[in-house]
Amino acid sequence: MGYGQGIAITPIQLMCAVNAMGNDGVLMKPKVVTKIVDKKGKTVSTIKNTKVRQVISKDTADKMRDIMQYYVDEGGGTSAYIPGYRVGGKTGTAYIASGGKYSGQTVASFIAMAPMDDPQVSILVMVTKPTKSQYGATNAGPIVKKILEKTLVYKGVEKKYTSAEEKAQSADTVTVPNVTNITSSEAVSKLKALGLKYKAVPEGSGNSFSVVDQYPKAGSKITDGGTVYLYSE
Repeated sequence: MGYGQGIAITPIQLMCAVNAMGNDGVLMKPKVVTKIVDKKGKTVSTIKNTKVRQVISKDTADKMRDIMQYYVDEGGGTSAYIPGYRVGGKTGTAYIASGGKYSGQTVASFIAMAPMDDPQVSILVMVTKPTKSQYGATNAGPIVKKILEKTLVYKGVEKKYTSAEEKAQSADTVTVPNVTNITSSEAVSKLKALGLKYKAVPEGSGNSFSVVDQYPKAGSKITDGGTVYLYSE
């Protein structure tokens, strides 16, 4: 879905656009497989990588990767953050058209790339008609994180911890309480009692609202003084 939700693009088109940012601004022709083999395992055909054209400058691509990483490190996409790996991404929430107008149902998505210092894999997760929260960070972000964690290990990408991440690894942890289906004021009181911070999503939700979802989920272990995201309707 494009901006304004009125322009439809395919998931592959969206992936190609984002992949260009990880490829120094060069758009590549998408392919489904790298080669075709016969029943004996002999390679019949190899599908080569094909450059389409330079769609943005290398400088712009570098800046976009920095922005994508910041969004996951410190912005609204922290649900896909993986200590030791430089992950970048962006969430999406698009309303589904029905009967000539937009309905209240959405497609929540999260597109990501890693590691941002040497991009090797990208991923797009789309959740159609999610319940509770409608946002991509809540529904698709945790799925992206789980897949990327295993994929990067499979590809042999070594973790590189920052000094802050190393400190966090050795810090005391706190079990996140269940703060859904209560008011935001009650949730904040519970979190503050455990020394945890909070952030309302979306911003500007007001001082009092019903918490329909949270991240990290109840029972998760996070660093003492960490942040729990509270999602309103």
